Amino acid sequence: MEYAEEAIIVSNKAVDCDCKGQMQAAVYYYKEAATLLELAWKIRKDDPLANEWCQKTHDYINRAEVLEYQSNFFFYIIKVRYLFVLIF
Repeated sequence: MEYAEEAIIVSNKAVDCDCKGQMQAAVYYYKEAATLLELAWKIRKDDPLANEWCQKTHDYINRAEVLEYQSNFFFYIIKVRYLFVLIF
């Protein structure tokens, strides 16, 4: 199976996890899909879809970063609420 085809499968898993609120799994799959598309792009730069692969790579990395930020922020809020309950 080619890298681009694998990236499609992995990106579908990322979107599925994202929709289900499984942030850590979605981050993993988005990053994996980005890596696979980058490999596909490097190997087949002359492919008509190469520019699209490059754009999707950036999209997947950006989405993974957003989810990581949201996940970290969510856990920070939980810690603050827990400390607030302990204090009062």
